[in-house]
Amino acid sequence: MYVCVSCLCLHAYENCLPGFLELQHHFVAIIYLSAPVFWVEYRWFMGACLTVEVNTWFLILRRLVYKRQSWIPAICVEVVDKSFYISWIVIRCFIYPSLLVKMVNLAIIGIQLSGHFWHWPLLFIPLHFFLCVLNLKWSYDLFEPIIRKRMTGNGAKQATLATGL
Repeated sequence: MYVCVSCLCLHAYENCLPGFLELQHHFVAIIYLSAPVFWVEYRWFMGACLTVEVNTWFLILRRLVYKRQSWIPAICVEVVDKSFYISWIVIRCFIYPSLLVKMVNLAIIGIQLSGHFWHWPLLFIPLHFFLCVLNLKWSYDLFEPIIRKRMTGNGAKQATLATGL
């Protein structure tokens, strides 16, 4: 249900994400969020993994606010901007990598308890690792222009919006 509503919202609000990227994102999300459904001991991961959606909402809101900033109060633009960056750093740079560590630790415990090297939740560790690598790449794409522009004294916000972030 959430994935369907999310797809509709993304299309309704001026195609905030390109269609193919949107479909990939939701396909991976459906697979990824199936782990907590099938394995009860991992149910709390669903809430932790979905925190990234808060940042995605701020990303979409930020794009909409910047397109209409001529009639939106400056304080609103600043709140959205700060919320986006804070949620990005907290969720994508700290929560997601810590979830990877927790997943690996739980896998080690599962292997030790069962005596078998293989158990199904191991499938989700490479997927989460891939998402952490994507977050690292996107963080570089987001912050590199800001750092470069700030070092040269030019406007950093226009540089990050030009890259789509």
